[in-house]
Amino acid sequence: MAIKILQELRNLNVLIVHPDDRQRNELKKHIERIGCNVTMQWPFPKFVTAQTDLIFFAMMQEHPLFEKPLLLNSGETRPTIIAIVDYENPTILQSACDIGVHAIISTPFKPFGLLANLVVARMHWHQEVMQQNRIRKLEKKVRNIHCVEQAISILGRKNEIDRQEAYEFIRRQAMNRRISTEDFAQEIVQADKTLNITRSEKGA
Repeated sequence: MAIKILQELRNLNVLIVHPDDRQRNELKKHIERIGCNVTMQWPFPKFVTAQTDLIFFAMMQEHPLFEKPLLLNSGETRPTIIAIVDYENPTILQSACDIGVHAIISTPFKPFGLLANLVVARMHWHQEVMQQNRIRKLEKKVRNIHCVEQAISILGRKNEIDRQEAYEFIRRQAMNRRISTEDFAQEIVQADKTLNITRSEKGA
């Protein structure tokens, strides 16, 4: 894993969000030496491009919760985030935890340890992405199961058939049409909703 991450570093697009000073220029120089493509901004932009792979985010003591975009603590796939701190007090560290940063570096910057922090941060990011993908797959599976159960219930109620017969009907029809049982079940549920709406409108 570490070898693969080291190889991908040269293709990363890095955004440094830090005041324009000597520290920022030093960090830029070290990151470019690793091989990353670097852009710099301050303050934090309202939007970050989808091409941004990694963000160095200055969490200065004077603005520990500087106006940060929602992407920093959203549940969606987001860039790798490395916090830059100039003072390790509880407020700063709590803010970093709340954001869910993947690593923390302190100023003044030193070349030693920076590469290690990049590798660890990207490893944590990859694990986060894998976990999110697993969660999305499980959520989709649960939704599909619920949809099929709804369709079975609808068929059983309208046709006076048992659960197994309703499921076999869905499975056969899905196979005949070369679509998934979930997709056919969704059609049944949607058709039932449409019919109920139509009846409701006629009765109004």
